[in-house]
Amino acid sequence: MATPQIEIGEVRDVLLFAFTDNAPQVESMLEGLAIREQQSIPVVCMSIRDEAGSTMVHYAAKRGHVAMLDRILSHFHAYRPDLIKSFINFKQSEGDTALHWAAKGGNRYYCEVLLESGIEVDVKNNDGKMAVDLARTAMGAKEPALAAARARHDAEKEKEKEKDEARLSQYAAEVARLTTLEEKLSGTVTYLDEKLRASQRSRT
Repeated sequence: MATPQIEIGEVRDVLLFAFTDNAPQVESMLEGLAIREQQSIPVVCMSIRDEAGSTMVHYAAKRGHVAMLDRILSHFHAYRPDLIKSFINFKQSEGDTALHWAAKGGNRYYCEVLLESGIEVDVKNNDGKMAVDLARTAMGAKEPALAAARARHDAEKEKEKEKDEARLSQYAAEVARLTTLEEKLSGTVTYLDEKLRASQRSRT
């Protein structure tokens, strides 16, 4: 059969819904496109890429939407399991797979589902970076921001007479957000390091 002819506006809508974890809209659009193009949903999914070649699993990876990933892959398991690995291992223009994007955001559980589904842990992008490398870089970049946020929070606490409760609360929230992100990235790095070592051992 012919390659599905998905319009750019339709592509953008599906990718946006994947990014925002809007499962009902994703399902509705995929079903409608499959019927119109007389193709299976997995084949339609393979054709939905932005200008840089990023797929639905790339977009869902940005925020770690595991349920969205599971929903997308369920169609492949049901109708075209032979396409799963080529779909999730697809590289966009910068050479990133969805694993790179998930790792950079510290989305460990998304990484787990991808690896369990057959994505390659040691694939490198155009800069020669693996997913774990991007997670390490992101973690290093957050450390100064976290230190600065903690310093602002501590300084505000010392200003007992001039203390602005709203500002103190704002600084505390920023510290909490950055701490959580740092912990997510650290956990992701540890997990991917373990999987990378296991992959290397299996090849020796």
